[in-house]
Amino acid sequence: MMAGFDELYTMAMAADVAADGTGTSNQTPMLKGMLWGFYVTYHASLDAGTDVTIKAVLSDGTEITLLTLTNNKTSGLYPVRLVEKKADGTDGTGATYYALTDDRLYFTVAGGGAPAIADAVKVYAKII
Repeated sequence: MMAGFDELYTMAMAADVAADGTGTSNQTPMLKGMLWGFYVTYHASLDAGTDVTIKAVLSDGTEITLLTLTNNKTSGLYPVRLVEKKADGTDGTGATYYALTDDRLYFTVAGGGAPAIADAVKVYAKII
């Protein structure tokens, strides 16, 4: 990662992976703003089939999935765009950013393989 990279992002999260290949990051503090996307990094020792699921916990405790990376161990930028909805509830043709309104972010890891690895996956959220 380039020097000062994390200064470009608003919130950083990390998860250790246990010997069974799973892990969960801590929840962030409550966040507000427009979620632009995530930069995800993987430890070189993780299996190629590693899954990462990033979720938001709303103020009422409801969880929604913002991004799922399946069988992926490619570090990089993953923009988050939601499909706009029409007045009748059907999908529109546009996309929009996700608005954080006192939401907390966290992520889970599965399929990471063995052995246990500290800070195996790091997720940086860009909030504008």
